[in-house]
Amino acid sequence: MDNNFYLILLVLITSAANILGGVLITLKKNWTRTALNGFMALGAGFLLAISITELLPESLAESASNVYYVLAGFITVYLFQHLFSRHFHFGEETHHGHDHGSRFGVMLGMLTHTFFDGVAIASGFEVDVSVGALVFFAVLLHKIPDGVTIASITLARNGSRKMALLSSVYLGLSTLAGALTVILLGELAHMEGLIGIALGFSAGVFIYVGATDLLPVVNATEERKNSLFVILGILVYLAGAYTFHEALGGHEHEAPKHEAPMQQESPHGH
Repeated sequence: MDNNFYLILLVLITSAANILGGVLITLKKNWTRTALNGFMALGAGFLLAISITELLPESLAESASNVYYVLAGFITVYLFQHLFSRHFHFGEETHHGHDHGSRFGVMLGMLTHTFFDGVAIASGFEVDVSVGALVFFAVLLHKIPDGVTIASITLARNGSRKMALLSSVYLGLSTLAGALTVILLGELAHMEGLIGIALGFSAGVFIYVGATDLLPVVNATEERKNSLFVILGILVYLAGAYTFHEALGGHEHEAPKHEAPMQQESPHGH
């Protein structure tokens, strides 16, 4: 019970960090189109960096066949944007409120990713409290940038400050839901394959949104400095990842599995 109390407390802190990212975007009364394009450029760089260097390798480490779920994530957003979303004006900045496909794609990927942030923290606590705490710090590194990313993209697309803030709240709730799922199920071992699938799906969604949705909008602007913001978004993520690697000496998702320790072979054979 005590472990679950501390687990929920830490997950609530990470959820609050998601919301804080949204608050940072919505506090300012008026953002210029140039500023919003800059945020979108940052978001594009961040999404591409986390999908290529984090989600994709983690998914394929679970199973090479998860590459098909990466493709499924990519195709899902593509089909939604071009077949199921009405009034979709791809890459046009002047049609705020019509770009439903883009918001759907970003939100779908971010919700999946943050859900398994919660799963990852709870998974660590299933192994050991210290492992869970380390995973918590690793996840916390990108929580505020996640909130900033989803809120700024939502604000840039439809201009609604309320929806921008709510989008970051949804991410926080998704993280909490992931942790509660592990607590309720009680056995992480049965979820490991599902985690790899979801990470692959998220990678496909993020690659599509970052490379074919956000980047074309950024590239269509007259502001050449937006290209630097894309690079900055990548560097922000890499800096956080590097900080974690230096602190832990490993990767946040490489927590020990529930495996029996390897038997030491006797010098006389079996």
